[in-house]
Amino acid sequence: MTVSKADIDRFLSLPHIALIGVSRKEGQYSRTVFQELRKAVASLTPVNPSAREIDGFSCVASVADVHPSPEGAILLIHAGAVLQTVRDCIRSGVRMIWLRQPESTSEAHRQAAMECRQAGVALIAGECPLMFLKGGHWIHRLHGGLRQLTGTYPA
Repeated sequence: MTVSKADIDRFLSLPHIALIGVSRKEGQYSRTVFQELRKAVASLTPVNPSAREIDGFSCVASVADVHPSPEGAILLIHAGAVLQTVRDCIRSGVRMIWLRQPESTSEAHRQAAMECRQAGVALIAGECPLMFLKGGHWIHRLHGGLRQLTGTYPA
């Protein structure tokens, strides 16, 4: 599945996004994504079944606990949880899903992508959200610039 820059921009402009799989540990990739997205999106809800709060923000156990339901969800979870979490997102009315890993990562990712398509849910897969945030950390902007130079940046 080809991801366009317009799809990414549309996702990042959603009014309410759930970030599923935010780590309780400072310095982890998912925490960095959470901290950077808080600056860039209107409303962001952290989701982690083992945490009540992340960086002072109330955390919920599952996407079904996010009220009102988010329009989008970013999944930063292990492959074993991807398929069930995508199904939970679809049942909860999420209309756009972002998987950090590409569809080719695992059979669960391929099945999740197929179920998104069948449900009419837009999917972004295989892209780092940090690379597309305006004003993000320089290393992520550099990554995006290198991808543009090599022709692998979403058009």
